[in-house]
Amino acid sequence: MGACDSTSKVVLRACTFVLFACITGHVYSEAGYNDDRLLLIAKDEERLVSSKHIHIAEQKLFITPGSIAKYLVIPAFRSPEMAVAVYKGTSRESGGLPSKYWVTTTKASRRIMDSASGIPATVPDQGVLPVRRSDAPIADSTATVIHQLWMAMLSDARPRHPLEMGIDSDVIAFYAMNESGHELRAVPFGTGPRCAGMVNLGDQLLKYAAAPARERFQRAKRIEQDALKLLQSLRHKQR
Repeated sequence: MGACDSTSKVVLRACTFVLFACITGHVYSEAGYNDDRLLLIAKDEERLVSSKHIHIAEQKLFITPGSIAKYLVIPAFRSPEMAVAVYKGTSRESGGLPSKYWVTTTKASRRIMDSASGIPATVPDQGVLPVRRSDAPIADSTATVIHQLWMAMLSDARPRHPLEMGIDSDVIAFYAMNESGHELRAVPFGTGPRCAGMVNLGDQLLKYAAAPARERFQRAKRIEQDALKLLQSLRHKQR
């Protein structure tokens, strides 16, 4: 779902920061750009254009709960924004896959913000800007590992350094709900395997719900394996 693969997106993001840090005369290693942790989205960042775009995209695309995990992608150029939410569902048909968890992918029919109109003051309704939606059940074990990984990465996220501004390629954001009901929000920045791995998993989830039913078991299995591998690596580093 984009011209660059997951690793390329993160590498491009880090390279952009290195250039910016050098121009401003700061030592970029001090900013922690290679820290391989997510960066928290703070409430006081709402004034930034990228944060305003994220806010509108969240309201437009997150049309279901996302208590397990959420992932948002705002492509750098003219491609439409897209998102995926994983959540505990209600009594719905499982489509042959035993599950109480669901994945919903949404994609704007056209870009919410463009250079001509800018960021809309209010969220465009379905009649003005339709959203394409795909839903699919996902195995309980897969949803559980996804939530554990999202929580581990978001709980370990650090505050954004003043230099780590919104000069970027794609804008990507991760979300998870902690036990107290507070939603954690963060963006990737480092070039290491954890940030790249999270982007890769988010991209896999984006493709999951729209995939043919016959492919979903294998896709879910791969997502679970990749998430578990990354989670184990994270836990090992924290010891």
